[in-house]
Amino acid sequence: MTDSLQLIGFLIVCLLFIFGIFWLYDTVKRRLFFKIKERKLNRLLDGRRLEDVLEEAPYDFAHFQGEDGYRLIDTSVKDGFVGFASTPLDAHIWIVEQYLSEPKM
Repeated sequence: MTDSLQLIGFLIVCLLFIFGIFWLYDTVKRRLFFKIKERKLNRLLDGRRLEDVLEEAPYDFAHFQGEDGYRLIDTSVKDGFVGFASTPLDAHIWIVEQYLSEPKM
């Protein structure tokens, strides 16, 4: 009886340890990807202020209730849905990339 309880306890501890390892891996991975995206945005901005670029760009993003992300919108045309981003940081990167790649007149 006590041997089976010890075995069950050991298995529970092992499962908790495995879940802890997966949680730690996922947390570190998410933070790393966030830092990589932040560095990419800073590199794209190249000293400009994000707010200034977002004001000048003909793009915007909005979160709609019931969706797990953000719609990217081209404000220069009617019904200008152009894409989807999972986070505000992804939306900022997309807007800055599109705006800076457009030819300036």
